[in-house]
Amino acid sequence: MSISRRNFAAVLAGTTLLPAQAPAGAAPKTSLEHTDAALEAEEKKPRFFDDHQLSTVAILADLIIPRTDTPGARDAQVHQHLDEILFVAPRNIGTSFLDGLSWLDGYCLQAKHNLFNQLAAADQTKILMLLLDAEDESLRPGHEFARSMKQWTARIYYSTQDGQQELNKGGRVPAHYSRACTV
Repeated sequence: MSISRRNFAAVLAGTTLLPAQAPAGAAPKTSLEHTDAALEAEEKKPRFFDDHQLSTVAILADLIIPRTDTPGARDAQVHQHLDEILFVAPRNIGTSFLDGLSWLDGYCLQAKHNLFNQLAAADQTKILMLLLDAEDESLRPGHEFARSMKQWTARIYYSTQDGQQELNKGGRVPAHYSRACTV
């Protein structure tokens, strides 16, 4: 379920992590002005995930890096970037990720009688936290998947313009560093 930095860099090099472009003539929006409906309208058809899987990934990413006074993972379209990355990634990486998504839905069906993306937000949060903190061997696949999802989310988020702005919130990062790292 883990991916080395070298493999991540190789996969990432084959993708573009840029915010979705507004239609020609449209007034530019800040990420915080997006509504859920506007975000869904901007989303393009997934290339690797099916619609259900993409929805689940978007929810997980949003739980991991939620919107606060700065844009969250959904605003940065982490789920769409991950879709693009896994589309070009070696098959074993994508298969491993899909296995984790399937395990998560199976666990939720047994525990809550519903798929993860159809649970109440509080239940989604509880399940994610349970899996991240799990020491029980029976939850090991879910624990590994949740950790992997957290790593993917952080790596992708902080590779986007929104993530770079969050890193430099309050002038924490020297200007020469943030210019060099902006994607």
